[in-house]
Amino acid sequence: MERDLDTNNTKGMWQATQPVTGNKSRGAPIMPEPTLADEPNSFNARFDRHNKDSAVKSTPPPEEKPLSVSADIRRILLSEYE
Repeated sequence: MERDLDTNNTKGMWQATQPVTGNKSRGAPIMPEPTLADEPNSFNARFDRHNKDSAVKSTPPPEEKPLSVSADIRRILLSEYE
């Protein structure tokens, strides 16, 4: 997994997480009707219609630490990948 992260291999990263998460999906089925592809756009656009506020980037408080993985968890994840 670490090697995939270093080489920007996203496919390898996702494949490495499958044993940990139990996800064995093959992906979304192909939509037979081209008009169905626009349905999520119509659904999501209704939330943006009344929103006049611009996006603001929030910064976390200084006392919050970033997410980190302990050495034990890292070892487990790497052993699952090999």
